[in-house]
Amino acid sequence: MILISWLLLASRIVFLDNRITLLSPNGGEVIQRGTNFNVKWICQEPNQKLALLLYQKGRFICLIARDLPDNGFYFWKVGTELAAGKGYRLRVRSMLSPDLNDFSDNDFEIK
Repeated sequence: MILISWLLLASRIVFLDNRITLLSPNGGEVIQRGTNFNVKWICQEPNQKLALLLYQKGRFICLIARDLPDNGFYFWKVGTELAAGKGYRLRVRSMLSPDLNDFSDNDFEIK
């Protein structure tokens, strides 16, 4: 009984922590500069305006988009000015509640 209670509590904590989940890019992708990439997420908080931010090796690189409606996707025009390389991650963040955010789970590459 204790184990079942702990599992229910653990699953509830994970659910609360994952109110927004970045689905793509989530690691391992190779994204070409100058192309469109379909960024996807799930947000379980209603009426959010979202921002997409790009990081490389933990360092903020640029704001990709802001004030996005929470429709679950955004076609990102990958700029040719971005440096080719590995170690990139994307962050989706609420404009209203900055603690409501998620990063790519693993690195992706821009070529």
